[in-house]
Amino acid sequence: VGCAVAVFMSPIPVQSFEYPHCMLAITTGLATTLIGGAASPFVAAALKPAMGTVPQWTLAFNFVTLSMLLRTKPFADALPAGSPTPIMSLSSEQLFHVALHAPFKGISQIFVVDSSLSGAIILSGIALYSPGLAGHAILGSCIGAVSGIIMGADAMSEIGIGLWGFNSALTSLGVGVFFCPTKRAVALSTGGAAATAVLFGALKTVFGGFDAPCLTLPFCIAMSGCYLLRDAGIPGLILASSPHSPERNKPPTN
Repeated sequence: VGCAVAVFMSPIPVQSFEYPHCMLAITTGLATTLIGGAASPFVAAALKPAMGTVPQWTLAFNFVTLSMLLRTKPFADALPAGSPTPIMSLSSEQLFHVALHAPFKGISQIFVVDSSLSGAIILSGIALYSPGLAGHAILGSCIGAVSGIIMGADAMSEIGIGLWGFNSALTSLGVGVFFCPTKRAVALSTGGAAATAVLFGALKTVFGGFDAPCLTLPFCIAMSGCYLLRDAGIPGLILASSPHSPERNKPPTN
């Protein structure tokens, strides 16, 4: 909640870092974060019976934050979007920049940060916990970026800053956490990331009509579908008894 509030509701004015402007943004942001953070546990408690055996993912965050963003309309003053810049129109230097930075920015955008360095640091932290999960994360981010290219998204203002990667990265991470490491799980991670990107493209358009972002709703929807495949009887797709990481999610021996 705090990351989204800082970016979408109470950003410090770039044109002026004078004391009154900064303090107003910081005070407003902190107050909103405290209110949203306090409300989140109650929303999570209300969602628990509705979700049944499916985890809540980040639904409480989405419900709380979107209830504020749909009211404040952070994109209301945004300039009208022009024609998207196709990937084939980029120079070799621009293409290299997008290919190098988009996967890592897709990781950093999980925390609403546009920084490939931050993404690399976050990915390194995940790798210290579980190299397998780090692999899922970067795989999902890459697939999200490629899906955005296929769907005709703007190569510089959307794909290049990781907007098509973070939801897909979350879905791949979710598969890595909740399923045993098999070839079918890797296929689910790949397909789930692609499906998440398609959902992002749709929901981005829908919520854009209300001048708000769709946050991580695409991940919540796609990951719920992936999780429910546990009951589909697909050979090799095994839900972990104690979800943790690919290194520790061992399939049953019997």
